[in-house]
Amino acid sequence: MKTIKLAAFALLLAMIVSACGKAETPTPLPTVVLDPAESATGADFNEGSVVASGYVVAESKANLGFVVNGRMAKVNATEGDQVKAGQVLAELDTNAIVLELQKAESQLADLTSPAALARAGQQLAAAQQALEDTTDDVEALEYPRATDTRIDNTEAAIDLAEKRLALARDRWHQVARLEEGDERRANALLEITNAQIALDDLIAKLNWYTGKPDEIDAAKITADYDAAVAAVQEGEWLIAELKGEAVPAEATGAGLTQLRNARVLVATLKDQIAKHQIISPIDGTIAKADAHIGEIVNPGQILFIVSNEQNLIVETTDLSEKDVTLVSVGQLVRIYIKALRSTVDGNVISISPVADMLGGDVVYRTRIQFDELPEGVLSGMSVDVEYITE
Repeated sequence: MKTIKLAAFALLLAMIVSACGKAETPTPLPTVVLDPAESATGADFNEGSVVASGYVVAESKANLGFVVNGRMAKVNATEGDQVKAGQVLAELDTNAIVLELQKAESQLADLTSPAALARAGQQLAAAQQALEDTTDDVEALEYPRATDTRIDNTEAAIDLAEKRLALARDRWHQVARLEEGDERRANALLEITNAQIALDDLIAKLNWYTGKPDEIDAAKITADYDAAVAAVQEGEWLIAELKGEAVPAEATGAGLTQLRNARVLVATLKDQIAKHQIISPIDGTIAKADAHIGEIVNPGQILFIVSNEQNLIVETTDLSEKDVTLVSVGQLVRIYIKALRSTVDGNVISISPVADMLGGDVVYRTRIQFDELPEGVLSGMSVDVEYITE
């Protein structure tokens, strides 16, 4: 029953259409076929070419922060400022370190003054004299003090001296009972005294000619010599260091160590102060400034971004892993700048050796240099890049 009703309705509708007359045939719309490369990028690229998208970026850009924590003391730049390489952008509080540095520099100045050089010269002269004296003592350990002839002669002289002393004693005994003022008694006393002195001198000489120092004395003489040699060498090194002359790495000495430690301390404190500063490594524009006096900052916190907008390049973001093998450094490219709707030439200057993940796909970044920077191009503009593979 339902089927019959539907058929009747269709017949009635056909009759109404026929009564209205024959309808005009509609004009068909033209079919537009887009080039695959053009439809994907908006640029007139070759069909099937290797294409990637990216952005115009500054060739040099620095994200800057402190490597230590502390309280912000100075902020010397704000967003939009033009800065030079080496310019201090911000500083943490370094008052305590500055005081230590001033003290260390004062000590170093004293250790390197003309007076310090003069003192080092005096110490070297004293060490050289000590070396000369101890050298004679050491040489005496190795060589005899007298020849055999001298020893024999001295022994013979002792025999004669002993005989003279014996005769003097005999004469003394003959006059010893005379009064003290008697001339004969006085002459006899003088004779025996002189004879004894002469004998003692000869015996002392013989003992020195034939004797040698014991082991303790010999060790002391050797130690004194070694100390003198070391003192002379260390004195020469210190003077060379003070004069700015070359000194071997193995050089030692209390004075030299003190001087070098003072220099290391000054350098260390200067390095600490440098770590309390943010210094721009490049010329450029402050693209970000997020530093405020009095705030506490942490190491690694990005406070400034410096961008060199004078040198712009292109950095692509989605060159696929299947296409990266077709790209090489120096390769020619065509760059379509979407905002300017213009295409310019360039060449590949680097290919990242490390892949990124983009929506689950493996991609590689490339950096591209403009052959000629187009007028009106700005950092951040989006681009499409065709790599010329033929």
